[in-house]
Amino acid sequence: MDRLTVQNEDGDVMLTVVGVCPNSEEEKPIRKLFAYEDTDLTPEGVVNLQKEVARLARESIEREKALARLEAEVQVWADAERDGQLVVLPYKLGDTVYVVREGWARECEMKVRNVFPTGIIKRGGLCNVCLTTEDSYLYAKLSDFGKTVFFTREDAEAALSEMKEATDG
Repeated sequence: MDRLTVQNEDGDVMLTVVGVCPNSEEEKPIRKLFAYEDTDLTPEGVVNLQKEVARLARESIEREKALARLEAEVQVWADAERDGQLVVLPYKLGDTVYVVREGWARECEMKVRNVFPTGIIKRGGLCNVCLTTEDSYLYAKLSDFGKTVFFTREDAEAALSEMKEATDG
């Protein structure tokens, strides 16, 4: 696009086709046109830029709404933690754990199948987790982790050795 304005050595802006007296009322729109031409934008480019700004504004509003929802959710967690109601479980569904029990000659690898946040009453009392193998299951308590339920085979083997020593000794 050919420029319609130029700037002389003194900084005055003039139309390329018609001269205008510097600092006259007629020069104000010419200065605006000069500033526009300095952006190197075409009219179509300005329209596209306006559309992009509008799209970004909509995205920003949606992000603000999402952030407000997350802040509210985090506040619920913070309140629950402050009130002693938040428990972070040491396992998640699908985790592999190793179980040892008195009378077992080895540790048993199991998967966490179900989690019961409020607990479920079983023969051993209030249980929070169901552990399974392909053909069996076992309900465990949170307090069993680190005693008879372990996250590593090494810890389970060490506990099994201690159980054997206690019964042999």
